[in-house]
Order: sequence, then C-alpha cells, then structure tokens
Amino acid sequence: MTRNYTKSKFLAGVALGISLTASTAFADLGQAQAALASKDFASAINLAQTYYKQSPYDAALIMARSLIEVGQPALAERYARFAVDIVPNSFAARILTATALRQQGKNFESEIQFRRALDVADTDAERKMARQSMRIVENTKKWSGNLTLGIAPTTNVGKVSSAQRLGTVFDDFL
Repeated sequence: MTRNYTKSKFLAGVALGISLTASTAFADLGQAQAALASKDFASAINLAQTYYKQSPYDAALIMARSLIEVGQPALAERYARFAVDIVPNSFAARILTATALRQQGKNFESEIQFRRALDVADTDAERKMARQSMRIVENTKKWSGNLTLGIAPTTNVGKVSSAQRLGTVFDDFL
C-alpha cells in the first residue's frame, strides 16, 4: 500500500511540475509579447529564447520582429524563414520574412514574400497591409537601362551627297 501511495504521490508531483512548467512557458510568452509591445526588444529577445523549446513558432515570430526592430535583418530573416517552415500559410511569418529581406535590399525576394503573404491573408486588413508593402517595394526599385550608340549603314550608294542628287532631280522639274 505504501508503494501505491508513493507512486501516486510521485505522479501528482510530476503533474504539478508539468503544469507549473506550462504556466511558466505561457508566462514567458506573454512577457515576451508585452516586452515587444512596449518596444523593449532586448527583453523580448531574451524571453523568446527561453520559450523557444516549448513553442518554436511563436518564439521565432517574436525573435524575428525584435531583430528587425534592432537592425539585424539577416538574423531576423533566419527566424522568420524558420517560422514559415513550421507554418507555411502564416501571414505573420511571410510579412516578417519579406520585411527582413526588404531591409537587406533584396527587393525581388521581398516582393515574392509579400505576394505570398497576400495569398495567405485571411482578412481585408491583412490584404491591405500586404498590398501597401508591395507598393513600397515597387516604389523603391532602382531602374536601370542601357543606351547603345553605333554607326548605321548609309544609303549613299554612288558616293554623292543627297544635296547634289536632289539638285539634279529638281533641275529638270523646274
């Protein structure tokens, strides 16, 4: 009987430990989101890193957004792409990936990601955000062109200038 009591006590302790760990993880996520909202990006990054193992998708989004804000778009792109790999139809992950690419000057890739974000957008507000972002990318594209100059073949077959030929033609006419 003591064995069953000890076993049930152990299982209760494990259940309590799991519930405390889960509530701590959710608290970290909430704290990370609150830090992100209050523009405390260093705290948001630290809290998201501690939460990363429990929910990698949410932590990756918080990391990507925070890293974009602190001026590290290359690292933000890695986290955003990781979030896209986990949830391919995620509007937030696509927008963050596109924004990180745009900040790196990769306009073509950025435009592709904004178009994909438009494809997976669920609400009108999301569609509007994706379209506005695409317009910004299109307006910042650098235009380039080539101008070529060359020598074209001439119609001066008889090595006579056109002024002399016109004079002979019109002399008889007048």
